[in-house]
Amino acid sequence: MRSDPELCPICAAHACEPAMHEGACKRVLLALRGDELPDESLQRAEQLCRAMQAELHIVRVLQDRFGERGRLRQFDSNSAVLAIERMRRTRVETTHWFAEQLAFTLAPEKLWLKQGDFVDCASEVAEDLAASLIVVAPRGEHYDGRAEDMAAESGRPVLLARARRKNAEVIAATSLTNARHPVLLHAAAMAELLNTQMVPVHSLSPVAVQLSRAAAALAGGDGVATCDEVTTKEQAMVEVGARFGRATAGVVAIRESAADAILREAEGRAADLVVVGMTRRGRLARLLRPGVASRVVRHARRSVLLAPLSRRAVSTYEVSPAR
Repeated sequence: MRSDPELCPICAAHACEPAMHEGACKRVLLALRGDELPDESLQRAEQLCRAMQAELHIVRVLQDRFGERGRLRQFDSNSAVLAIERMRRTRVETTHWFAEQLAFTLAPEKLWLKQGDFVDCASEVAEDLAASLIVVAPRGEHYDGRAEDMAAESGRPVLLARARRKNAEVIAATSLTNARHPVLLHAAAMAELLNTQMVPVHSLSPVAVQLSRAAAALAGGDGVATCDEVTTKEQAMVEVGARFGRATAGVVAIRESAADAILREAEGRAADLVVVGMTRRGRLARLLRPGVASRVVRHARRSVLLAPLSRRAVSTYEVSPAR
């Protein structure tokens, strides 16, 4: 295990090659929308930066000049002066808020002010910084899917950050379908940073369980199930957990909804963080048929890390087999 001071704790713990993470492991971006100044999200981002030995950058994205009906407002010299003054006030306000919360000053070059679409602007800054993580404030029942859009657009994990629960576990949702287990890689890295345990969770529907048990009973000959779906998944969870040094015994939950299984496990264990994978889906698709990530983010009372599963996702973490 390498202890190079130039590497973040994730790289040092998992013997990553420095070239894989050049610049990426040292920057976390806190993305703020409009007038929001979320204290808990700032504090959580700063705690992660200390654990990662990373720089904290902030981007505030202000509403653009389009009116409510999408018509471009008249833009003259007076409007330009007002826009410049607005930016100046926003910079001062953000700097004062940062200093008040963390008791030290934010360097001017680490504050980005943008005007336009929140997802596009934040993703652009994350790309410019080669940031390894984007932190945003949760919006509860008013969640509009922007965090999912940002994870898909930037190819980077997005953390909807709430106050940290000390000594609490990290819940990791896994489908067991991807041999690389990308969600568990992210979860194991976060567990390493937070010095806690990761609990893999896999969900099975009651119908699938009943069918598999009936098939196993028939195959057993004497009417006794020799190996049903639950047993198979439990064995797979044991094998997967053995690959990660921070993993506890996995949980196979029998629920109609995978999101419900994840949320119940998080509540039952008083977890600190829930990690779920997500693929890019249009807003209409999310509205008509919300995915697991959307449901978890909307209803979780914990911090949630969205791990992008697309091919263009930035590979930030590599976990070696448990020793």
